[in-house]
Amino acid sequence: MEFLFNFAQTRLFYLTFLLIINKLNFTEMKKLAKQLAELCNAVIADIEKVETNKAAAARVRKATLEIAKVGKEFRKASIAAAKK
Repeated sequence: MEFLFNFAQTRLFYLTFLLIINKLNFTEMKKLAKQLAELCNAVIADIEKVETNKAAAARVRKATLEIAKVGKEFRKASIAAAKK
């Protein structure tokens, strides 16, 4: 349960960050933040099924790799936007 709580906090952080970016109007960053939020939602939906469903565990592992990939892209976009 603690993992779910921490993950929910992370999801809340991304959603809050999405609102901040929306005000700044960085289109690429908005797209990436929305993608991160969608990936987090997918993981939260599957994490509850992990104990009884091996396919759900595989989806969670795959989604966490994708979250890391999109997070790196977001960081690059953020740095580029800060330099403008």
